[in-house]
Amino acid sequence: MPNRRSTTLSQADEAYALLRQRITRCELAPGTAVTARELAADLGLGLTPVREALTQLHRERLVVTMPRRGYRVAPVTAAGVMDCLEVWAVVRPRIVALAVARASPEAARRIAALLDDGLDTWTDTPAAHGALEDRSRAWSLMTAEAGNGLLADVYRLLDGRLLRLRAVLPEGTPLPTTSAPTWTELFAARDAERAAGRAAAEVEAFRAAVRPLLED
Repeated sequence: MPNRRSTTLSQADEAYALLRQRITRCELAPGTAVTARELAADLGLGLTPVREALTQLHRERLVVTMPRRGYRVAPVTAAGVMDCLEVWAVVRPRIVALAVARASPEAARRIAALLDDGLDTWTDTPAAHGALEDRSRAWSLMTAEAGNGLLADVYRLLDGRLLRLRAVLPEGTPLPTTSAPTWTELFAARDAERAAGRAAAEVEAFRAAVRPLLED
């Protein structure tokens, strides 16, 4: 018979994964008011694990706790987007440099395959949403391969916010990408310096593309 505490923990992990997915896919739209009881009923999980999941999502700033009133999905604001991209511009090149130098051959192949997707503009289509989530998985793996726990913690805070940019991106917004060199080439050459340069150039180009959209 499973330990009751371990069952609660596994349910909390499940609740966290499901709620985070709904929030980052904007199925729970920014600003939506929710309660732990409603979410527990919707997910078919216990109230305690759902509350634990909401506590973790609050720490990641994906939900806002409203004392005695429940929770609200954190809004996506212009200032918040620019703050997120400012931090991402700092840590992204370092994550890349470490991962290109340290990743196992298998991980390097997986990362490159997920990132070399050819998606250069945002469209509200299942294919684009899938590619965005593949990129998130690639960056999570890259961060793990970088082998720096503090960078991993920072990336985890940024990842949910980066995924939720789809809520505010108009059709045709340029996405972070450059034609050459490909990630496959950079990992194959173990060229950390060029990879970091590509990472920096991509995020700076994306910031430049997004800034005027948020100022309207």
